Amino acid sequence: MTFRRRLAVLLVAVLATTGGTLTVASSAHAAWSSYPQNIISYVGNKCLQPRSLAPNALIEQRTCNNTGIQKWKSEDAGGGFVKLRNSASGLCLDLVVNSEAEVVPGVLAQQFYCSSVYTSEDFNRSRGSRVNHFQVWTRIRPFICLEVRGGSSSNGALIQINDCSYYTSAQQFRFLDTA
Repeated sequence: MTFRRRLAVLLVAVLATTGGTLTVASSAHAAWSSYPQNIISYVGNKCLQPRSLAPNALIEQRTCNNTGIQKWKSEDAGGGFVKLRNSASGLCLDLVVNSEAEVVPGVLAQQFYCSSVYTSEDFNRSRGSRVNHFQVWTRIRPFICLEVRGGSSSNGALIQINDCSYYTSAQQFRFLDTA
């Protein structure tokens, strides 16, 4: 039996046992803070930041230093999703794509002008496999998560997207209030 067929059979069984409804446990998601936050990678214990204040600057991890370039503010984008606005540049975490079809594993993260029409700027998160850490995923492809490229712990390691894998350390991020 193919994977898709097994998945379909499982889904039918779940729907049958739940009276036709399927809900996601609310404990899997955590409310977004109203404060600016550092986004800290598990693999390097480093903060995410743009390489510069300019639009299209790639997102990398660097040793946390409590500066505005490492602070991100969540802004409601509807449906549980947020835009993550950088406190220093005023630009939003985004993906280096020109269309939703280009949102595939390996695409890098950047910062760009915030806009409600850019769904590549909409993110959500769910509890990760590490205590107090989360996986951050896109609205466009909810099975594609942010990750530190190559699982690197080095300063300057770029942030990309990849297929979500619950136990992948490079996809685990902690959000720490800075205010």
